Amino acid sequence: MVVAGIRHETADSGDEAINDVPIMRAIQCWDTLCGIIPNFREQMLQLSADPKTRKAVCSQISAGAAAARCDDTAGLKSCIIDYVLVDIAASRQLGLERKGKKVDRGFNHPITASLLCPIKYTANEETFNQLKTGLLPCGASLLPRFLFPENQVYNPEDVEDGCFRGHLLLRTHFALTSAANWDRLFGTFDYNEFYWNLLEFLQGPEGEDIIKLFDYHVFGQPVASKNICTTNEEVSDFDVIKLQRAAKRARLAAATTSTTTPNSLTLTATTNEQSAAATPVPLPDDARRDMLDPIGDATGLQM
Repeated sequence: MVVAGIRHETADSGDEAINDVPIMRAIQCWDTLCGIIPNFREQMLQLSADPKTRKAVCSQISAGAAAARCDDTAGLKSCIIDYVLVDIAASRQLGLERKGKKVDRGFNHPITASLLCPIKYTANEETFNQLKTGLLPCGASLLPRFLFPENQVYNPEDVEDGCFRGHLLLRTHFALTSAANWDRLFGTFDYNEFYWNLLEFLQGPEGEDIIKLFDYHVFGQPVASKNICTTNEEVSDFDVIKLQRAAKRARLAAATTSTTTPNSLTLTATTNEQSAAATPVPLPDDARRDMLDPIGDATGLQM
């Protein structure tokens, strides 16, 4: 990532645009680190000719990130049992083990299986068995049910409806699985790819609404309005959401255009012999205001 960032920083302005996805992601990570670590950009550029020292510094940063992830997953491993269901008391009665290996989780328990199951699938035993054996895809491009409210009904016409409104969070996925140790892959589920899918999902005004929702719950800020599977192809929920978002924006733009208020009214003069279009006659300001705003007051959406 640092190497890609240094190359990006020192590249000529006339170089061709980068279209390689892994490199683009590495540069995005580089920009993020430069934004949160003081003088990181300058120091890494100064060490561009000293790869040994640069590697040692990067190793310390990676070790810190790994330690933080280990602390998070170790803590979640036990406490997640209390929050599998919205009702904490009901969660504690599921009988899931808090310590040791998580062999009773994942697709081995109907509740955790339901939460890990992509929301587009019917959550039942047959589906869980097909997911376990790879007959149904369950990769990082499919949205798991735990990202949605407990009783959310999948809406194929608006896939993101309710997404990130659930009571569980991203790293919960690992805590819900039967995996004993953290790894990039859980079966066909790639955590790295899932992370980047979610990062892209949170872009744009729709993503800002979700981030503001979490800011409210975490910080109290106000909320603004609104590789095994071979038998079935995995159709990305994130690709579907992109298309649906574009369609929503197009409909909104069309609705805005169609409701544009005219500045004048056209009167048409008609005679018994012929009809002819008359010159547009602007109305006085007071008359136009009365016709366009009959209740005499503007209204707005309450956020």
